[in-house]
Amino acid sequence: VIPILFGARLTGKLGNFNNVGILNMQTERAGGSTPPNNYTVVRYSRELPNRSSLGGIFLTRQATGGVSTPDDHNETFAIDGKLGLGEYGLLSGYLAGTSTPGLSGDQHAFKFDANYNSPAWRLRSSYAEVGENFNPEVGFLRREGVRELNLSVFHTHRMTGDFLGLHEIRPHTSFEAFWDFEGFQETGYWHIDNHWEWRSGHEFHTGFNVTREGVKETFDIYEDPKNPERKILVPPGTYDHVELALVGITNRGAPLGMQANFSAGGFFGGTRINLRPTLQARLGEAFNASFSLIRDAIKLPSGDFATNLARARLSYSFNPRMALQTLIQYNDSTRSWATNIRFSWVQEANTGLYIVYNDSRGAGDVACTVGRLSVTDCVPSDRSLIVKFSKFLSLN
Repeated sequence: VIPILFGARLTGKLGNFNNVGILNMQTERAGGSTPPNNYTVVRYSRELPNRSSLGGIFLTRQATGGVSTPDDHNETFAIDGKLGLGEYGLLSGYLAGTSTPGLSGDQHAFKFDANYNSPAWRLRSSYAEVGENFNPEVGFLRREGVRELNLSVFHTHRMTGDFLGLHEIRPHTSFEAFWDFEGFQETGYWHIDNHWEWRSGHEFHTGFNVTREGVKETFDIYEDPKNPERKILVPPGTYDHVELALVGITNRGAPLGMQANFSAGGFFGGTRINLRPTLQARLGEAFNASFSLIRDAIKLPSGDFATNLARARLSYSFNPRMALQTLIQYNDSTRSWATNIRFSWVQEANTGLYIVYNDSRGAGDVACTVGRLSVTDCVPSDRSLIVKFSKFLSLN
């Protein structure tokens, strides 16, 4: 846990087309090895005609205090833009770099994206590259040292006749792949699907996936919560598999509804069956609830295991601007419970009051297994209460 001493944020518009954002935050020393740090983020973008824009961002982390050293800092900088082409076309991309003492070369990242979105067709192609030394310490990095390719075609066909009571069909396919800079493919995912939607509001999805996972080093995929010494490992190699995916959805506008997701296929040299049933209920326009279970049954050459995640979502809207939302879930593979409660009172421009309570508790602190101790007997491993209020001010 890193204590925050203070911080400030300023966002808004200068004129009608200039967007600015500035954030600064100072943290306190944590433990004996983490010095205090000052974080700064500066963002500017200019809106241009036809959905176009041009912008830039600068982020920095600088260690402060007596235990810091002069070379303990990191900077990230980037420019990005969008160019609208006609009514449906859009080109976008960014170019970024980082500066970290002790690292040199391959500190770049960039992405180019081409989209075409019309009522009938959605086409996309993108290419991205993240250098092996690209190191944005203020932010999040999905993968490092990779090249990424994305391609997708999505078509919506509205039925004109009365064929089987269908309202529309949506055939589509997409491809995503990652390679390292030596040409080794880390991930490949080719999805082929069709959505069938009836006038009654029911839907059925019929999908087929072709997957590839490249593993460079052995890793633990499962650790038995009752016997930590029992670990199931995945050895290095390239794993090519196929997978069947089916989805059934009842009318979402009805007071009671269901959605069931099912997939079965190869998985790291073995097989996996994934089942995700969800029960949905709503009472008028104010109350909504959903109860779901996510179950994975996996068989691998090194062993078999199953995981279950139970989840409940509850939401009540007092009015269009005020709502109370709750999420409760239990994970049997870690024997942990998590609760999130959020109250929101939204004003103009997404400002307003937000109160968020988080509570996590599990077997890491005391024996918290179902049937041995009740949930109230478990020691919370993480608990927080966050109150946030924001107000929009016009400086004109």
